[in-house]
Amino acid sequence: MDATACLGKPPSTDGQILNSARRELGSPFEPQVLPPPPRIRLAHLAREAATGSLGTLTQRQYNHREDGPHCGAELLAVLTFSYGTGVYTLERICEALRNDVLFCSLIGRRHPYPDTIRAFRRQERTALRSSLKMFFQMASELRREHTDPEMPAEECAWLKALRLYDPLPTQPDSLEKLVNDRVNQATWIDRMMLDY
Repeated sequence: MDATACLGKPPSTDGQILNSARRELGSPFEPQVLPPPPRIRLAHLAREAATGSLGTLTQRQYNHREDGPHCGAELLAVLTFSYGTGVYTLERICEALRNDVLFCSLIGRRHPYPDTIRAFRRQERTALRSSLKMFFQMASELRREHTDPEMPAEECAWLKALRLYDPLPTQPDSLEKLVNDRVNQATWIDRMMLDY
């Protein structure tokens, strides 16, 4: 093909190039927006639940042995996300605060000492219970709205992220039992000094 022949053609626009590419491929390309993985959604729910439970916190800023001040809502969000996803020991929580981007997104730049987290969860059990209950309620509502019976793998991913073997409870009694089990598990670990 002669170079002068190309110079004589009018320049094509991006739209023309895309349309010709679609014709050649035989089907139009439509980008898909995929929903975020369950753990990302759960981190957002933990933050919302902690914000909704601020009225039950005893303090807004939290200091413990020259560590802090830390925002009570941030500590509450971290513990809500931890207990909601089955992470109870201080060692694992502190490791997640160093290495897990979702935990880091909940706490900010300064990570609390393990003793700070331990003291916070001992003093703020009422707020933690309230936040965790709200967390599971929102997760249950979210699953009811977006459950697709033809996609069991998605439901399995949610149950795995929440460390559950059965679907999320919807009845108030079973929801309360789930919250109590999670908080009691962390309390037992704390009392038995199994954190380290």
